[in-house]
Amino acid sequence: MSTDPISDKSGVSETIATLRIYIEKRFELFRLKLGEQVSLIIAESIQRFIGILMIFGGFFIAWIAFGYYLSDLLDSLSLGFLAASIPLILAGIVFLNFKPKRITRRIQAGILNDLLNSMDQQSGKEQPEPMKPEKMKTD
Repeated sequence: MSTDPISDKSGVSETIATLRIYIEKRFELFRLKLGEQVSLIIAESIQRFIGILMIFGGFFIAWIAFGYYLSDLLDSLSLGFLAASIPLILAGIVFLNFKPKRITRRIQAGILNDLLNSMDQQSGKEQPEPMKPEKMKTD
């Protein structure tokens, strides 16, 4: 009998079976790593969202206090709150109509950097320098 693995049919089928198992395990490992990275990004996003929500809650309460302060200065509750709402209305109009690209690029760069940093941390690679929003290509 020959011991050459190429001419041996059972050796080839064992090699193919081993290769198939190896590919399946690599795919399963990839899915697990991807799931871990996605769950990490979601968890960090939820934490940031809660932090931003708390900050905005504090600003909201401070803005109400500012409205009461203006009401006291102007001797009219409704006029004080109207004066306090004008800067918010103007800022909302600016953001809705002009859609500043600089802010959009900065947010996009932040999201991409967070994603790449979490992937690098998972793989144990050195983290790259953060991307500058000005260097990002926009349509």
